[in-house]
Amino acid sequence: MSNQREINVESKEFRQELRRAALQDLIEKVLIRQELEKRLGGEFTELRDKKISIAEKDTKTLEEAAKLFYGLTLRDFKELVIVPKAERELLEDRLFLEKKKLEHWLSEVVADARVTVLTPEF
Repeated sequence: MSNQREINVESKEFRQELRRAALQDLIEKVLIRQELEKRLGGEFTELRDKKISIAEKDTKTLEEAAKLFYGLTLRDFKELVIVPKAERELLEDRLFLEKKKLEHWLSEVVADARVTVLTPEF
C-alpha cells in the first residue's frame, strides 16, 4: 500500500503549477544571462561557447540522446538544455570565487526582480 497521493495531470491545479514552474525557470534563465553579461561583458559569449563545446564533443551520441530521451533535435536540445546549463555553471563558478552559492544569489535576485506577466492566469 502506497502513501503517495495520485497526481491528476489533467487537473487545472497541475497545469497551473506546471506553467508556474516553467515561468519561474524562464525568469531564472533571464536573470542568470543578464548577470553574466554584466559581469563578463564581451567575454560572455566566448566563455559560454567554450563551455558548450566541451559538452558537444561527441555530437552524434548527443544528437541521438536528445532525440531518444527528449524528442528534440540537437539544435533545440542545445538551446533548451545545454546553453542554459552552461550559463548557470559559468555564473556558479563566478559566485564560488566570491564564496557565494548560486541558489542563495538566485533567491535574492528573484525576490528583487520586477517581472510583468500579461496573462489572466497569473
